[in-house]
Amino acid sequence: MAESYTIKRIKKRDGSIVLFDENKITNAIFRAFKATDQDDYEKVKKISKKVCSVLDIFFMGGGIPTVEGIQDLVEKTLMESGEAEVAKSYILYRKQRQEIREGKGFILDVQKTMDGYIDQS
Repeated sequence: MAESYTIKRIKKRDGSIVLFDENKITNAIFRAFKATDQDDYEKVKKISKKVCSVLDIFFMGGGIPTVEGIQDLVEKTLMESGEAEVAKSYILYRKQRQEIREGKGFILDVQKTMDGYIDQS
């Protein structure tokens, strides 16, 4: 049976507010476990539930957690759970995703610049 958390929404990097989905946390943790050749899904679920429970405590009085804050908490929880190798995998994955986002931003800026030049001619 799915847990019921008081957290109902999260804030994405672009500032938009979306519905909270524990499965996204679970899947991200599971991918980090798989990257280290582990597939203990019960352990993954336990860590995911711990992250969600801590979020509930942090935001009991209101407020909306951010994606970055949740990811930081996942890293911390992995470390506290004795999963240093998995935490490292998770951190590296986050870094790769950040580099991809920054690269997309650069490409979009170049496209805007080119569009501006074309509009001026």
